[in-house]
Amino acid sequence: MKLDETKGGVLSDQKNILIEDSLTTAIAAIPNESTGRYWLILHGLDNNLFHVYSITGSEIEYIRSQAIGGMVSSKNQIYTGFLKASPDNERLVFTIHDGKGINESGALQLFAFENAKGELANPTTLGEYSLMYGVTFSPNSKLVYVQGISEVGTDAGDFVYQLNLDDPDPVSTRTGLILSDPQFNNLTDALGVFQLELAPNGKIYGGGAIGFNDTWPNNNLLVINQPNVPGRGFDVSFLYLGYSEQRVNNSLPTYIQSIFKDLTLSDNPNASCKAETAFSLYPNPTENGITIQVAERCFSLYLLSIYNSTGQSISRQYVMRQTSDPIDVCHLSQGLYMAVLNFEGKQIVKRFVKYIKESIPF
Repeated sequence: MKLDETKGGVLSDQKNILIEDSLTTAIAAIPNESTGRYWLILHGLDNNLFHVYSITGSEIEYIRSQAIGGMVSSKNQIYTGFLKASPDNERLVFTIHDGKGINESGALQLFAFENAKGELANPTTLGEYSLMYGVTFSPNSKLVYVQGISEVGTDAGDFVYQLNLDDPDPVSTRTGLILSDPQFNNLTDALGVFQLELAPNGKIYGGGAIGFNDTWPNNNLLVINQPNVPGRGFDVSFLYLGYSEQRVNNSLPTYIQSIFKDLTLSDNPNASCKAETAFSLYPNPTENGITIQVAERCFSLYLLSIYNSTGQSISRQYVMRQTSDPIDVCHLSQGLYMAVLNFEGKQIVKRFVKYIKESIPF
């Protein structure tokens, strides 16, 4: 960082230095909480070796190669995937295909990470998935989201799943995000592999081949608005990007995950009080009730009105807390509703779906 007036640069005689070959595309960096350095973790090809390095801004030091977990093979050249650290630096999750084609099932593997030593431990398989690619943790490190198709269990055939790591059997908590949601009934077979990434606004985004119809072909980002909420409270939506004939690719910027530790929507200091991220409604869709959260800097007493899809007023009440008490919607019929937040001088509209469990096909 001494080059270019402290802006940083590359020394021509110290670039393109090979430190390891025969690797998969998986890579993760984790802060070493005791030394201030970083652990750099890579995975070998045609073996089950994790290679661990200790790095600073001026040097890289090889520490060990550790044989643990499943093998990644170069058969059929299928060795893409992601290695992600949890924001609390205590776990790693790895999407691998064991040398099989990406259309065949591969294992999603979870590891404990001993930060002081830079060692992986306790390999656990969180199920098998075909077309598996993207994976990430929630900001609170308690949930894992994986893009892939499970052929068994609850919500079999979905494209994205949530698993709760606080449960002794995380696979038993597996919940589909897309096909089990009635608001996405028109989603086409255009869904392909895509990456999942935490973002500075506390949400998770998925970029890839996500299409609804001929009008919106592959121009969408998957958005998980409440990634810390277990079960069906994660609030999924799609963000359409007007790229005409172009498409959203299946890659997004990858960050050191510790910067997202315990991040919530209201933590983004750059978000305007007119921005969507300053106001959240969850769970969405909902069966029993909703909660509305307003960023602290944006909160004041407001009148909440709920309308059905025809514009008929259903209820009105004043909300006096930044995070509202649960608002009962059990009495509402299944369908689309609008929650209108009336502040002095402005109005915010949040839409939500009320469903009746027995009417959703699984």
